[in-house]
Amino acid sequence: VSAAQPLAGEGIELQSIAAVVVGGVALAGGSGNMLQAFYGVLILGLLSNALNMAGVSSFLQVLVVGIVILLAVIIDRLRSRASL
Repeated sequence: VSAAQPLAGEGIELQSIAAVVVGGVALAGGSGNMLQAFYGVLILGLLSNALNMAGVSSFLQVLVVGIVILLAVIIDRLRSRASL
């Protein structure tokens, strides 16, 4: 009998949060829709595929995703301040 791998989904939470943030959904809530989240998934999927094809290690790929999250949060904060 086969058993499930306990670490099979490790890192998925980072990818999902990154996808919605890159798509433009505000982390504080109140703005965003499903289409924006889909665009974020599409962008991160393309980025991940490009990094895989370039031979970048998985550790550096996680770092790149983290940097993308930081940039998306900074842009979201600047955009919300500008609308005030």
